[in-house]
Amino acid sequence: MDKLPKSEKIFYAVLLLIFILCWVAMIWDRATSEDLNRFQQVYMHNGNEIYVDTETNVMYFKRYDGMSIMTDADGKPLIWEGN
Repeated sequence: MDKLPKSEKIFYAVLLLIFILCWVAMIWDRATSEDLNRFQQVYMHNGNEIYVDTETNVMYFKRYDGMSIMTDADGKPLIWEGN
């Protein structure tokens, strides 16, 4: 059985790595697009944003440092009642 030269092994390893990275990027992009379509921005002012989950109508508050669910005084999620 012929052994591949070291340069060919490196070439095929790099080729395989590029293929895997492209595949992961494609899967990641699809998941991210679906997630972005699920949330609709309903308010923005001075870097503060409010998003609504289009499947549950639950409201989320987003700033530069993260995103959190909005709750009422009893700790229940706020539900969007707008259009």
